[in-house]
Amino acid sequence: MVLFGKELKLESDFNPKEAKMFAVFISVLVILGLTYVLVYTPTMTIKSLNNEIEVKNKEKEAASTNKSEAEKKLADSQRLFEEQNENYLKTKEKFVQASVINDTGLKDMVAQIAEKAQVKIVSTGAPEVIEENEEFIKKYFPYEVETDVNRLGRFLYWLENSNQLVTFKGSPLEVKLDQAVPGLIVVKLKIGAYFNLGKMTDDILFDQTQSNTSEGAINTQTVEGGKQ
Repeated sequence: MVLFGKELKLESDFNPKEAKMFAVFISVLVILGLTYVLVYTPTMTIKSLNNEIEVKNKEKEAASTNKSEAEKKLADSQRLFEEQNENYLKTKEKFVQASVINDTGLKDMVAQIAEKAQVKIVSTGAPEVIEENEEFIKKYFPYEVETDVNRLGRFLYWLENSNQLVTFKGSPLEVKLDQAVPGLIVVKLKIGAYFNLGKMTDDILFDQTQSNTSEGAINTQTVEGGKQ
């Protein structure tokens, strides 16, 4: 029998035709085995490596994309923080500038606006502290006024839109009709205002300095009078 160009001597009971078929069968098996070992296995190995490389590349791309997105989110967060911080500082500065210096300053302003709006102030009450922190105090000032609806609207509008931090948020409003005068109403309200503690401290120190200066001048005059 000839196999791969070489003659093999096989002792068997096969007749020549069967022996030839057997040799062909063996040749096919050997070819299939060699194909599996030399072709299929390396091909599958290379394919597996290519798949692994592709997976790694996708993971790398995904990681790069996630990194870019994270960097973008971080940049957006930093920009948003800077914008919010800038807005906060501007708002705080406006708040500081618009805050009322002291109780007298607020009462004078209310009296001026009431006179301008032709609103009669019937009575005022002691201020109530509503909120307080290290920098600001919010107070309510009870007022009773007498006017008509139109003048009351102007009075409240001018107060809220003044240069000072005046608010009516959360403030109760009690309205009664004056039975004696048609169209006249009596209103009890609380005017809220924010006070800057820094300004109040400076104002108190200024008043104390003026008071001490005045007392010193009086004492000096008294001593000089005694010497004469």
